[in-house]
Amino acid sequence: MEKVVLARPIDFHAHAPLESADVLAQLLGTYACCKVFALRPPQEKDAPAPIFLGATPECLVRLHEDDTLYIDALAGTVAAASPDAALFESAKDRHEHALVISAIREAMQSVATLSIPAAPFVDHLANVKHLRTPVTGKLERREDLFSLAARLHPTPAVCGRPRELARRWILEHERPLGLERGWYAGALGWCSAAGHGELDVALRCALLDHAHARLFVGAGIVSGSCGEDELEETGLKARALARALMPPDEEARHA
Repeated sequence: MEKVVLARPIDFHAHAPLESADVLAQLLGTYACCKVFALRPPQEKDAPAPIFLGATPECLVRLHEDDTLYIDALAGTVAAASPDAALFESAKDRHEHALVISAIREAMQSVATLSIPAAPFVDHLANVKHLRTPVTGKLERREDLFSLAARLHPTPAVCGRPRELARRWILEHERPLGLERGWYAGALGWCSAAGHGELDVALRCALLDHAHARLFVGAGIVSGSCGEDELEETGLKARALARALMPPDEEARHA
């Protein structure tokens, strides 16, 4: 494989039930440039269903009514305190980002004309910095939002490359460790009756169940990756939710 994305859960326990409205307010205040979301599956019997929420920085695909489209290429991560040059000068991060660009180009080459900037820029979030390339394009034949998503998902940013080999490897190695991704790294958004709309990648997310939350974070493994660095990266990404889960007046602990 050229790349595989491994995920891990981080379990969070509070002393009182977690209020989704409070968590969402924290996320909206800290990550205003991200897509903040909350989903609740149908309730089973008398038990309230857990709430899946988060603040994702990545658009999988956006299709406008004039058949123009937008896709995020987002890969390569450092701490927010790191200089931008740390990303630009990292051969590992640039290679990881290039794999995403290549996959987007291949997935869309038969249906759209794409405009891809020659180089990414550094996107500044509250807890991390990413390499981001905004890909735009124009459909050459009729496709709806979901058919485009099927071409793109899962991208190398959440799965790997080659896609099917990475997918099988992930299932074989994550499930025995007790991780079921569920909605994590899936696509969520909206679609019109005409097939236009936007789907974003469910990242920086958690499943809230009373006083317990399970955070989902991952890191892309490529040639040149260092295990300690990748583990640290997952911790940096987890801060997006961990800080929102910890009100200043409440003590909490991580399991």
